[in-house]
Amino acid sequence: MKVYIQSYENGIPHNYNFMNAYQGFYEMGFELVPFHDNDKFQESNKEDVVVGYVGTVRARLADFGIITPEMDYPDELQKYLGRKIWQTKNERSKQ
Repeated sequence: MKVYIQSYENGIPHNYNFMNAYQGFYEMGFELVPFHDNDKFQESNKEDVVVGYVGTVRARLADFGIITPEMDYPDELQKYLGRKIWQTKNERSKQ
């Protein structure tokens, strides 16, 4: 099994979370394959681990015929989506 890590062209993982995954899999002795384009990524097998952005992972799963559901929020939280957030001064916090 290989671990494919979404990275920049120089092999450095794209973000802190990908780097943590890289380090953890490295310490466990897995073969690590940094990828920045789909050519190297297309070499992965179904049993390989892919560390990447949601769209990248979903696209690769779709290549294997695995369709993932759209991410959604429960009905109870729908009223809070898209709310406006602003900064305010709180007099209590100054005490």
